[in-house]
Amino acid sequence: MDYATVAASATAIAGTLCGLGGIWLRGRIHRHRLREEARRDHVRKLPPGSRLLDLGRHGMIIDVGSTDCGPRPADER
Repeated sequence: MDYATVAASATAIAGTLCGLGGIWLRGRIHRHRLREEARRDHVRKLPPGSRLLDLGRHGMIIDVGSTDCGPRPADER
């Protein structure tokens, strides 16, 4: 084979691999952001006295505290 053909093929293969690697990396970053947003939203909605154990990529353990946040309206009693 000609040197120019080999160089062009190697460049095309390297470009394709870099493109696929970039797509894969963007997907991982996007999933990580979504997971962190979901965790943040869950933590914001927890009642006072709750405890949270973050296990990283394996999830979270939530110990929900007291749900009594003060007096209730008369129609909920």
